[in-house]
Amino acid sequence: MQKTAVKTLLETLGSKFKSGGVEFLHQESDATLNMWAGLTSKNYDGYINIYDPSTNPNGAFRNPAPAGTWTTAQKATNTALPKFTSLKNVQLGAMINFQLCLRNLV
Repeated sequence: MQKTAVKTLLETLGSKFKSGGVEFLHQESDATLNMWAGLTSKNYDGYINIYDPSTNPNGAFRNPAPAGTWTTAQKATNTALPKFTSLKNVQLGAMINFQLCLRNLV
């Protein structure tokens, strides 16, 4: 299969990963932070967009295990975010396949 066809399939699949109507795959256009930037139009990196003040301060979903070193403001930011819903096995499998295909495009 050609890389362009794989990219098209990844675009379609990536936009279907949603929790509460919000896409949950992390998107990062900065190539220094995402070695897969530019491979998809939304710059998916294959990870779930979970809040972390040091590695993902713009995360869309609550971190279920905030670190003890977080400030009160960081904990409040985390608490204000929606909870990430559980993934079904089929969704988790699709996400793993997404990551595998994305990483093989490089």
